[in-house]
Amino acid sequence: MVLFGFDSDNNIVTGSKWIITNPDLGGEILSDVSISVKTIYAIANPTSTLENANPVKVADLAALTADYPANSPPKFPFLMSGKGTVTDYSVTIKLYFAVAKIEITSDNFTITSVTVKNTPDRIYVFNENLFNNVIPLPSPTLPSGTNRVTYSSPSSLPDPLVFYVAENNGQNPTQFEVTGRSGGNLVSRTFTLTQNDILRNNNYPVNIKPPDPYKNGIKVLAIGNSYAQGALLYMYDLLTQLGVPNTNNKMILITAFIPSASLNTHATNAKNNASVYQRLIYSARGNYDGSNPTYSLSALIREQEWDVITLQQESSASGRILTYNQDLDYLINYVKTEYSGKWGHQSYRLGWHLTWAYASSNMNGQPNYNNDQRTMYDSICNAVQKKIVPNTAFDFIIPVGTAIQNARQNDPVGFGDNLNRDGTHLNNLGCYLASTMWVKTITGYDISKLTINYNASNSEMGAAEQITQVKLNKIVNAVNAANDSPFISP
Repeated sequence: MVLFGFDSDNNIVTGSKWIITNPDLGGEILSDVSISVKTIYAIANPTSTLENANPVKVADLAALTADYPANSPPKFPFLMSGKGTVTDYSVTIKLYFAVAKIEITSDNFTITSVTVKNTPDRIYVFNENLFNNVIPLPSPTLPSGTNRVTYSSPSSLPDPLVFYVAENNGQNPTQFEVTGRSGGNLVSRTFTLTQNDILRNNNYPVNIKPPDPYKNGIKVLAIGNSYAQGALLYMYDLLTQLGVPNTNNKMILITAFIPSASLNTHATNAKNNASVYQRLIYSARGNYDGSNPTYSLSALIREQEWDVITLQQESSASGRILTYNQDLDYLINYVKTEYSGKWGHQSYRLGWHLTWAYASSNMNGQPNYNNDQRTMYDSICNAVQKKIVPNTAFDFIIPVGTAIQNARQNDPVGFGDNLNRDGTHLNNLGCYLASTMWVKTITGYDISKLTINYNASNSEMGAAEQITQVKLNKIVNAVNAANDSPFISP
């Protein structure tokens, strides 16, 4: 048997040889350790690696709990806990409980804090990553006089996050309070395990999912140009396929549209309150209505309590870092002021649309990018990383440019430069891919559930494109890779 524990300062005590006088569950144990500890944990039936380790290093405790028949001894190592008193240089310990394993995973949710309340008497919760030098966790907080333990990190805790807690045999239910971030929002989740739920030597997987803010609809305003016009083209159908309803017209997708508009164009129009924007409102089958009278940017921002508002740079300047200047700062503040002035709060999420490099066949005459598609793509990513990522006003980046580049590189024959209709603007296939990237970034939904044999057929975007299972798989791979690595393409 190997034992370890926390001392009075919550430091981990390991590396001592322990002398076992009675290893039975509930038996007494003597030790030659000379350090005072307030909580002891014992690994029964240890592997030889654990038994001979000095100091004890438990890199993976996943195998230390396992189901076994009632009234039959376990065949695998398992954990027990107890407390002891120190007399001279020995410790007398009473083992109280075997423990259960709680394995927390998360979907689209970054866990930053877990508090465990109402653990059974005479035991503290501990986490396997405390004993893992690869992914260290801070020492737990054990408030005096309370039966709780908290693990937290300013960035994120490991996923999966594994805890070992005692079987709950009569006290109040053990409760886990999980706090984290989802889509830029702070979210808390609580789950409870009653005394009948926590049994020794059992494994309990728990998956934490954030609330779905779009279960009743979504409202998106893209402040942009023809690149936004194409990127939103198939969002309505994709969102519908993934379960977002349009009940009572609660799905509203609009582009504040001016052809070739740059950040400077939008900032100038905002300052002059110019009514020069087409209001493109999207509907099913890649259709949109742009027949409305022209609008000012203020009127469009104030029109709805938007869930999402996005900005972008004009394509030829998208990789020129000096164009991400005071115009960008002005627009960020303008959107915030106009929205708050109308609705009295700032509930929207602000996103940045990272656009794509031109097709290789259209790079002639682009001295800023050395007539090279890869140079243009890298320049766009560099500008966004240096000017958008550090800007705390933005909640997310929609890496359409990376998704397009992924598809081009991974399928140079099928996709390649075949995603554009004129070398710069996207065709129906490219628009479908871009819309998928928007849906993935904004909602976090599983895009592999999209409908196959979808006909992307807006006549302005060139030839119709049938989205088969093969094409969808490639699109899903390109989009998911961009979602995971927004600035890296093979």
